[in-house]
Amino acid sequence: MAISYFFLASTREVEHVPSRANASRQQVWEDVKGILRSDGPFRRFVLIRAIFQLGMMAFSFYAVYAVGELGASEGLVGWLTGILIFADMAANPVLGALGDRRGHRLVLFVGALVALLSTALAGWLTTIPAWFVIFALAGIATVVGWTTTMVISLEFGTPAEQATYIGLSNTIIAPATLAAPFLAGWMVESFGYQTMFRTSAGIFILTALLALNLYRESSAVNNSLTNPG
Repeated sequence: MAISYFFLASTREVEHVPSRANASRQQVWEDVKGILRSDGPFRRFVLIRAIFQLGMMAFSFYAVYAVGELGASEGLVGWLTGILIFADMAANPVLGALGDRRGHRLVLFVGALVALLSTALAGWLTTIPAWFVIFALAGIATVVGWTTTMVISLEFGTPAEQATYIGLSNTIIAPATLAAPFLAGWMVESFGYQTMFRTSAGIFILTALLALNLYRESSAVNNSLTNPG
């Protein structure tokens, strides 16, 4: 990871004059309030992103469940984790290309379905072979939950507003991201792992429905722009 920063530091922005270089703090807060008040699609996107983060609470407990409840050895958990990481790496370019061609909001919907399948299988299947699939699906869903949603954040606002949109998108989801593991832990202690996994699946059903609506909304807007008649 440290090596990657050398490549990041070697990139150069196109020369330009920042349009809001001297904006006051008060002006920034006014921009934030204006965005949240007037931009309905962005509010819905942030809500979807927060719910997605909440649903991913199950992923953090997969390995613990495999060892504690299914009796998987430490070596087997290493293989399961390797499958998750490999799926994550493989999904990044594939989902990126799909998003460039068909829209990243469609990828968000597909990712919610993948996450739903992973958590649903985790809630009902207890055989070790099935968990290789469950871990792989979790790796794919993680790409959508983090990378794809960050790309979608860039689709909102003008170039001058993008920094504010990105900041809002990453900040508003923080409570859900922080609360998710605590909620999952409480559910495991109170009701058991499978109930927690099934709850995550229910959350992803809602996420998928909202993501589908966001995708249809954007498709309708794009069609109206390309076919004004």
